[in-house]
Amino acid sequence: MNRTAVSQASDPTAEPAGAKSADADADAGEPRLAVTLRFHLGELTATAEAVTAAHDAGVRVIEALLRHLSGDWGDIDGDAWAANDNAVATGGCLRSLYALPGGRDALVVTPDADRRHTTAALESQPEPGR
Repeated sequence: MNRTAVSQASDPTAEPAGAKSADADADAGEPRLAVTLRFHLGELTATAEAVTAAHDAGVRVIEALLRHLSGDWGDIDGDAWAANDNAVATGGCLRSLYALPGGRDALVVTPDADRRHTTAALESQPEPGR
C-alpha cells in the first residue's frame, strides 16, 4: 500500500509516494536492481580527485561502491580476489580496483579492517595515512 508524502514524514518506513511494492514489480516483469550487501562501508570518503576523474570518464563513484559492497572486486587478480573473499569472512582488509575508461587511472575502494571507514580514491593517489 502506498502512503502519502505527509505520512512519509511521520513514518520513515513508508514507501515513497507513487512507489510500487516489490510484489507489484515482480508481477509486472519489470527489471529490478538488487545488490546483496556482503558487509558495511561505515563512513565513506571519496577524494575530490577520484570524483572528478570518475565524472570525466563517465563513471559514477557510487557504481564502484555498489560493486564493492556486492563482492565484485573489479580489476584485480585471482589471488587478490580470493584474499578479499577471505577478508569478508574473517574481518581483514579489502581492496577493490575499478579501471576508468581510457586506461589512465582506476578507482580504488579500501575500507578499514573494522569497516568503520571506507575511502574511494584514485590508484595514482597515495593511500590515506601514508
